Amino acid sequence: MKAIIVFDGDCVFCNKYVQFVLNRDEQAYFNFASLRSEIGERLLEVARIGCSDGLVLFEEDRKYVGSEAALRICRHLQGGWPILFGLIYLPRWIRDGIYRWFARQRYLQGENINCLILTPGERARFIE
Repeated sequence: MKAIIVFDGDCVFCNKYVQFVLNRDEQAYFNFASLRSEIGERLLEVARIGCSDGLVLFEEDRKYVGSEAALRICRHLQGGWPILFGLIYLPRWIRDGIYRWFARQRYLQGENINCLILTPGERARFIE
């Protein structure tokens, strides 16, 4: 079963992160949904997660937010990125503190006015 990453489609950093994941997800393990898409809103509503939580990963009937989502995503990427999953053993307050700092900075680059340029195969992985 594929995992779903719900992300803020209006955030420049978030869109760059999605492109980063696409480029390193050779097994096409992840699908993607914007926070503001119909499916994104529905997933968050059912999981009782607020939009301000940023990155959310739905994997194997479980949900992960923030730093835990980011680290679990790294576990499935090609290259040396899975080693970052070891950071999951840091205390949550440290991981989430760092994640929240990044999350607060995400609009400093401005809101995204450009769309991701996707191949047809990549486009098929976005759920609307």
